[in-house]
Amino acid sequence: MTWPVKEIYPIFYYSKKPDSDTKYIMDRMAVIPDKHKQAASDHYEIIYQKPSTTDNRRRANAFLNRVARWFHNDKNKTKIQNNNRK
Repeated sequence: MTWPVKEIYPIFYYSKKPDSDTKYIMDRMAVIPDKHKQAASDHYEIIYQKPSTTDNRRRANAFLNRVARWFHNDKNKTKIQNNNRK
């Protein structure tokens, strides 16, 4: 039996209080369209869990911030919407 709910948010991230990244991640993911959230989440986890690399947390958060900023830009939103209509 498979679980019916798809995880679209990163499972692995820094979650120790008071410096937890939960709010940061949720704020960034809110801007990303639903159909792109899973890919962004998966890539975030790959960066965060990469072995023998220093500062994975900073790199993963920087990646998510770049993706969110790209989708937040109105020009890019319009570009994606127009491509989906074709």
